[in-house]
Amino acid sequence: MEIIKKDTLINTLLFILFFFSLQEFGIQIGGDGVSANYMFIVLPLVLFLLGRKHELSIPLEVVLLLIIFSFIYVVGIPNDIFNLSNMESFRRFASYAIFIAPFTLAFIKFNSLDLRLFKLAVISACIYYCLLNLYDLIYWMYVVGADMVDLKGKIGSQRYGFVLLLGFFIVLFGGDIFKPTLKCKVFQFIVLFVILSGIFLTFSKTAIVSLVVSLLIYLALNFKIFSVFEKFTIKHIIYTSFFLLLIYIGINMFIVIYLDAFLHALSFDANNHETSLGFRVYMFDLVMQFLAEHPIFGSNYQGIYALYDQLSGGSTHNQFLDVLLRVGLIGFIVWMYIVYKILLTLKADKALFFGFLSILIYGFMHETFKLAWGGFIFGMLLSFSYSSFFLFKEKTE
Repeated sequence: MEIIKKDTLINTLLFILFFFSLQEFGIQIGGDGVSANYMFIVLPLVLFLLGRKHELSIPLEVVLLLIIFSFIYVVGIPNDIFNLSNMESFRRFASYAIFIAPFTLAFIKFNSLDLRLFKLAVISACIYYCLLNLYDLIYWMYVVGADMVDLKGKIGSQRYGFVLLLGFFIVLFGGDIFKPTLKCKVFQFIVLFVILSGIFLTFSKTAIVSLVVSLLIYLALNFKIFSVFEKFTIKHIIYTSFFLLLIYIGINMFIVIYLDAFLHALSFDANNHETSLGFRVYMFDLVMQFLAEHPIFGSNYQGIYALYDQLSGGSTHNQFLDVLLRVGLIGFIVWMYIVYKILLTLKADKALFFGFLSILIYGFMHETFKLAWGGFIFGMLLSFSYSSFFLFKEKTE
C-alpha cells in the first residue's frame, strides 16, 4: 500500500478543519441561541503539531490591536466588581473572548495552497448547506403540503446567508478553482445555480439586496460592453445558453412561488417594532442613547440585551452597530481600519474582494463576524491580509 504523503495528509486535515469551522452550530443560553463553533482557534496549535511551526508569526500590528481591544475590556472590570452579577461578568468576558478569537488566525502565514483549500471549503460548505435546504423545501412543500409563505423559519437561515454570498463570488470568479474546460465550466454553472438557490432559500431580503448591490458595484467597476461582444465566441454562447436554461427552469419551478412569499414578508413600517425595519430602527435608537453617555469605550463588550431591561434577549441586527456598541468609538475606528486593510489587500483576489464586500453590505442588517462561522471567515481574511506578500508573490511567479 502506498504511504500517504505528509503534505497530502496535512492539506486534508486543514480542509476538514476549514469545512467544519464554517458549519452553523449553536447552543441555548438563557433561552437565546448562541453560536458556539469556535474550533478554528486551535488552528495555530494544529499547524505547530503538524510541523508547520515555521509558518507561525507574531505581527506587531496584530499585537497592538489585541492590546487596544483588551484594554477596552479591562476598563470595564470595576463595573464587573461593583455592579454586575457573576453570570453577567462571565458573559462580558465570553463576549470579549469571542471578539478577539478571529485574531488568533492572524498569527498564521498561510500560503497560496491554503487559500485554495479555504475557497474549496467555503464552496463545499455552501453546497452541503444548500442541498439540505433544497431537501427541506421538497419535504415541506410536497410531503407536508405547506405553502411557501409559511416556510420562513422552517428552512434556511438568515444567519448563514453571508457565507452563501462569499461562496457565490468564489464560484463566480473561480478561475483558480475550476479548470477552463467545458465540463468544468458546466459544473461551475451548476454549483453557482445551487448556491444562488440557497441564497433565495434563506428567505432573507438582506441576502438578496447584498447580492444585487455587490454585482452592480462589480459591473460599475469592470463592465465594458464593447469588449464583451468583441470576445464573444461559440464557447461563450454555449455557456450562456446553458445558464439561461437553468434560469428558465428555476423561474418555472421556483421563482414565481418564491416571489409571492418574498413580497408577502416585505414591510417598511419603521415605527412598528414588530416589523423587521422597525425593530432595527428601535435598536439603533437604543444604541445611540447608550453611546451618548458612554462614547469612548461603549459597553465594554456587553450585549444590548444586558443594557436595557425591556430586552429579554436578541441583538442589534447590525454588525457595525454591534461593534460600535461593544467597543465604543475608539474600538470601532480600530475595527474599521482592520476592515479597510482587508479590503485593500483583497483587491488582488476578485472573488474574495467582492465576497467580503457583499458580507459588509449584509452586515448593515444582520450580524456576520459576530457569529462563530463569520468570525472564522473574518480571521482567515485578516490572516491573508498579513500573508499577502507570500500569497500574491507566489501567484505571480
